[in-house]
Amino acid sequence: MCGIVGILSNKKNSNFVSKYIKVINKTLRHRGPDSNGIWTNSNSSVALGHNRLSIQDLSKKGSQPMISSNGKYIIVFNGEIYNHLELRNKIHHKWRGSSDTETLLELISKLGLKKTLNLISGMFAFGLWDKKKEELILVRDLYGEKPLYYGIVNNSFVFASELKAFLAIGPNNYKIDNNGVLELLKRSYIPSPLTILDNVFKLPPGNFLKVNKNLLNKSLKKNPLNFCKFQNFETINWKKKINLKKKYQNPEIEIENLLEKSVKEQLISDVPVGCFLSGGVDSSIISVFAKKYSQKQLKTFSISVEDSEYNESFFSKIVSKKIKSNHFSKKFSSKDMLKMAKQTAKVYSEPFADSSQLPTMLLSEFARKHTKVVLSGDGADEFFGGYNRYYKLNNLWKISCFFPRAVVKIFFKLIYKIPNYVYEKIFKFFDYFYFFNKNIVQPVTKYQKVSYAFSKSDNLKQFFDNVTKENWIDKKILHEKMCKSNFIDFERYFNKINKKENKINIQDIIFLDQSVSLSDDMLCKVDRASMSVGLETRIPFLNKDLTYYLNNIPKKFHHLKTNKYILKKLLDRKIYSGFSKRPKMGFSIPLDKWLRTELKEFMLKILSKKEIEKYKILKWKVVNNKIKEHLQNKKNNERFLWSAIVLNLWLKSNKINIYV
Repeated sequence: MCGIVGILSNKKNSNFVSKYIKVINKTLRHRGPDSNGIWTNSNSSVALGHNRLSIQDLSKKGSQPMISSNGKYIIVFNGEIYNHLELRNKIHHKWRGSSDTETLLELISKLGLKKTLNLISGMFAFGLWDKKKEELILVRDLYGEKPLYYGIVNNSFVFASELKAFLAIGPNNYKIDNNGVLELLKRSYIPSPLTILDNVFKLPPGNFLKVNKNLLNKSLKKNPLNFCKFQNFETINWKKKINLKKKYQNPEIEIENLLEKSVKEQLISDVPVGCFLSGGVDSSIISVFAKKYSQKQLKTFSISVEDSEYNESFFSKIVSKKIKSNHFSKKFSSKDMLKMAKQTAKVYSEPFADSSQLPTMLLSEFARKHTKVVLSGDGADEFFGGYNRYYKLNNLWKISCFFPRAVVKIFFKLIYKIPNYVYEKIFKFFDYFYFFNKNIVQPVTKYQKVSYAFSKSDNLKQFFDNVTKENWIDKKILHEKMCKSNFIDFERYFNKINKKENKINIQDIIFLDQSVSLSDDMLCKVDRASMSVGLETRIPFLNKDLTYYLNNIPKKFHHLKTNKYILKKLLDRKIYSGFSKRPKMGFSIPLDKWLRTELKEFMLKILSKKEIEKYKILKWKVVNNKIKEHLQNKKNNERFLWSAIVLNLWLKSNKINIYV
């Protein structure tokens, strides 16, 4: 796992390349603390930089930038190719070392880029310089596990693993992108290809692009780059559909075999590999298989919190005892929360406001003291249909369709106005309402979200694409329409949904999460937190054969009463019957409570009138009302407040022009 950077310029601008390649490469030292290197061509018009976290082939034979044996290509690679050793048999070559970088480079040299991309299994983002064509090629994996940013700065094309490489060139080179701000406040993250910076973008997952020097004097907004999508979740066909019907006759067995194979494949390493083990379904099943194939005693890591509503440590200890792992647990306190909160702008070089980033940061820091590589259970919800909203909200929507929309809106608007503290008393009296499960986690927040959604929306889009209230934001940044560029064709899918009204295709909704929130929220959270301390995370659920199988599984397996039905059955067999029958907690913290107590002063300081009006993005009146509502326990405004805190912390750390 590594950090990569590169600059492509023209001869007139060669001073810019030589001046900044070392600067931007140094900013990513945390991603690769073991070694670093820079390659520059003869006239200094192109330079590639690399910071290495040594996992496979720890010798200098695995160092980068790496030049192909025929001298045609130079690569800087971030990621892991899990099947690279078996792919070496595809070509005749005298290998210098045993690194996956060398395998990838020589496969491209002999088989070509597209064929190589269809053969490899792994997570990756890389920059490839073609000396003969004088062409730079950027590539990012299907799931977006590894990040890749690009943009034009001072008539030079720049790419890097993180946004901080661009900021190191000088904040005055950029302006805030208004659409990026709107997306952050709407989703708590910024989807590809947008970033918080104007004219800097993320390469969308499953894409590659080729860049020639004739693009260097053009605006990327006025002259957008043409991406080539080499893989996607709809049309991909990794293997011929031979005996596909037979395979789907026993999906439990097939899924177990595919997942077990993926875990075994991802244990490839020249250093010990551990596991994140929260005690939930996903991380538990990964740990079970990892233990089976680990050559040494498996190390597992978890976070515990005092609030029982969020604490799964009891279950992580059960799993650890069952598989006989060497388990390490760290208590997450409000003091840790404050420490991590202050580091968000440093760890996440682009504003990112999924609050589960905080325990992820602490867990990564904790695990890094014991290992350099861990397996994670991320990705299961998106491919096994694990989120409650896929089914429960769909069912509630169907019921609501029997009534006039105006009546439904008024009814839920009245419910939404009920203060949280009243809900809490009602729940205590009735032991929770029946709309969801009796043992649902964080019921007050969930009822608040549902009542707000039904009071505003005429279709299910509200549940899967959160609405931004325009009165949150200063009108000055609303002069641009929401960006409809290349990240995902939301409208096409939502039009399909709206036409069907109460006959929703759950797979369409799952596909949206796979294509957008998976890479830009879940995987972004894990990558930045872990790589900030030089820890590599691997995600066995994101395996091509497994996800292809799951996306083609008969619908009846996606519409069972229990989400992740097959995965839970598998776990119950491995641990004990009924182990999975408990509420879905997610990797979260009691942020709403802490903002009223231990973190209250921190929040009031960051979101003071002086700080809000300094940047003129959010409206002080709105922010102040949100704070009062939250402190008085009328509404849980943690999502908005945390997004505002993260945004202001980032703005404070980076002096950038606010308006276009």
